[in-house]
Amino acid sequence: MNIYLILYQTVLVTLVVTLVLESVEVVPYLMILIGFILT
Repeated sequence: MNIYLILYQTVLVTLVVTLVLESVEVVPYLMILIGFILT
């Protein structure tokens, strides 16, 4: 595999996790929204 691709994915995952942890108050609303979309 390409080392740059692995680095890119790692940075991307880190950014997503950071955003989720910083906006933990939004998680319940996201769960409700996802449940509403899937229904």
